[in-house]
Amino acid sequence: MTGFARPLAGVSVTELERAVCDATAVPFAVAVRTSPAALHLALVVHGVQPGDEVILPTLAPAWLAGVVRGLGAQPVLVDCEPRAWTVDPAIVAEALSARRRAGGRVAAVIASHLLGQCADMDSLRRVCDLAAVPLIEDASHALGGDYRGRSPGVTGACGIYAMGEETGARGVGSVLVSTNATLAHGVRELAARLTDRDLAWADTVEGHRMMLDDAEAERVHRTVEGLADRVQLRRALHDRYVERCAKWPGIVFQSEMPWGRHVRWRSCLRLKSETTSCQRDAMISHLAAHGVHATALWRPLHLDPHYSESPRFLTGSAELLHAQVLCLPMDHRMHDRDVDRYTDVMAQYWFGRARQADR
Repeated sequence: MTGFARPLAGVSVTELERAVCDATAVPFAVAVRTSPAALHLALVVHGVQPGDEVILPTLAPAWLAGVVRGLGAQPVLVDCEPRAWTVDPAIVAEALSARRRAGGRVAAVIASHLLGQCADMDSLRRVCDLAAVPLIEDASHALGGDYRGRSPGVTGACGIYAMGEETGARGVGSVLVSTNATLAHGVRELAARLTDRDLAWADTVEGHRMMLDDAEAERVHRTVEGLADRVQLRRALHDRYVERCAKWPGIVFQSEMPWGRHVRWRSCLRLKSETTSCQRDAMISHLAAHGVHATALWRPLHLDPHYSESPRFLTGSAELLHAQVLCLPMDHRMHDRDVDRYTDVMAQYWFGRARQADR
């Protein structure tokens, strides 16, 4: 992906969409207000109806399942691949077969590129093609990444990019991309008719239409100019974290898989061996006491009471990652000295803990 290096003056929605198409080498793009709105539109255009089932990762942002539930469909939760932390194609295949044997209608599969790490899309595409089920990519965290020489978001039937400053999912500005002209046209027509009142899962309902307008498009484009440079800065900061912690026992950073280029939307480490969520939370508290904001990885959706009735296909990988993973501060405006300070604070806790254990 080339990024958005050249500023545009007075950017319209059409020009923003064209810029995204040029940057991702995809022929069709539709700009809407939010990523949940984009997913809602994608599912509706793919014919998802109340009572249908949609397979998605249990280790994913809650809004994915919220949009599915908002359409009256049932999330089917599948576990992740333990090295990549993204949805496991083999478990998706198992879930497709099992739900069909149980009489369920699986209407779509959603893959999420977790924290900028691309899922194994070629394997997922083969599984979904064999089952004749559309594959939708949540690429909210992966804008600016690479999957086998292609942009994330272009292998499935459609992909969804968040276009905010840190390419999260919740701000204003999202672009749905597809190689399918009919699908893109259907999304555009539907988005022109709907407002956020039609989106059952929404934080606020203010009557905003789902389509982005020109004023919003200009603001969104300003946040993504120089995207490739910002991704490179984040990758360099991640490398600094790894360098600083390279010899620490019991700590492993999230690997970059051979099929893709991780955008490092967050820099995440795993506290291995006997470490529990209590140990991880103690480190988060220690960092917070020193002014360093770190977080846990999302709680797997199958642990959320709202999804207690959802079918699930689990191996334990997502729960283990949730218990052990620490997400460190990451922003392209950070400097090496910031990483050095954060890791110094981490070392106070980590090696202080080791000394206490030796007593």
